[in-house]
Amino acid sequence: MESPNRAYLPAVDHLRAFAALLIVFYHSIHLLYPRLAFHRAWQPTDWPLTQNPLLASLVEGHSAVALFLVISGFILTYGSLGRGIRWTEFYWNRFLRIFPLYLFVLLTAANAFPQKFRFPEFLSSAFQFGYLAGGLSYGEWTGVTWSIAVEAHLYLLFPAILHYLNAGRLWPLLRMAVLVWLVRLAALGMGAGILDVTYWTVLGRVDEFLAGAVLAWLVHRHGLPDRLRLLFPVAAVGAVGALWGFHTTGGWPGHQDWRLLWPTVEAVVWTAFVAGYLAFAPLLPGIADTALRYLGKVSYSVYLAHVPVITILAAREWILAVPGFGPFGNALLTAVLVVLPVTVAFSSLTWSTVEAPFLAMRRRYARA
Repeated sequence: MESPNRAYLPAVDHLRAFAALLIVFYHSIHLLYPRLAFHRAWQPTDWPLTQNPLLASLVEGHSAVALFLVISGFILTYGSLGRGIRWTEFYWNRFLRIFPLYLFVLLTAANAFPQKFRFPEFLSSAFQFGYLAGGLSYGEWTGVTWSIAVEAHLYLLFPAILHYLNAGRLWPLLRMAVLVWLVRLAALGMGAGILDVTYWTVLGRVDEFLAGAVLAWLVHRHGLPDRLRLLFPVAAVGAVGALWGFHTTGGWPGHQDWRLLWPTVEAVVWTAFVAGYLAFAPLLPGIADTALRYLGKVSYSVYLAHVPVITILAAREWILAVPGFGPFGNALLTAVLVVLPVTVAFSSLTWSTVEAPFLAMRRRYARA
């Protein structure tokens, strides 16, 4: 996405597109698989298991949130390093980026299901604290909005992160990461849930945002040498291997204490993936570049729209059932041929109608 505050990097839109595709396939598998395998709606206890590394990566596609946060830390830092930042304009731009579409979703759900509306809960969600407790809950309609609140809270750390990186001081950021690790450990020792300290909250997401910021600092200092593109296939295999290993030890529902380190593993894996792809992206053919640029541009709309689309298809049983493909195969086939086209079409409408007019109001916050 183009911004008045930094040079456009097509590779970043490509990466957003990859993250959007991963999350679409992830939710398609989990919401469509029970319909195909058990002929019933999804239940919280459902977690399909597979020994196929590529399929396991899609089953654990919730890791796309980590990739989104690495990208966010990278692009914000990349456009701000070595420049004076007017923080009022910076946070105004952040508001314009995430709130119009987010509030559109909340208000649409509230109007569609008024019996569930509670004004205090709406305020909790509107002020980005609904993911902690007491926010509006409209099931699949608002099921992914928790991550938007987490990202908004991470923005509050950004001035300190940028200050240290502008001074070339990485040690304070390492101290910040160590402090978060210790707090996670203490919370777990006091009885907190492993998912609360590694997945749902800022505690589990600082590593990823920090890693993206440090990558931007390295690129700012050293550029993107051509040899770095060799990292991309290695990092892609590493990401698949890490998610396959995570899946074979129980997947997302697992509660082993070692998962305390999983956010850091995700941060390292996805940061390597981003670094390699930034150098690799110029090798893509024009048609792939154009498609990924567009999908990356509307990726926020895709992120918020895809679960309702999948839910409607599952409830109506508008699912492809090709003989011989099995539940996994048909879930993925439906994702590619039905879910993705419908979601992108709807997202194009929300992008042009809801997002674009507000993004045109962004201000220049970075000065030489």
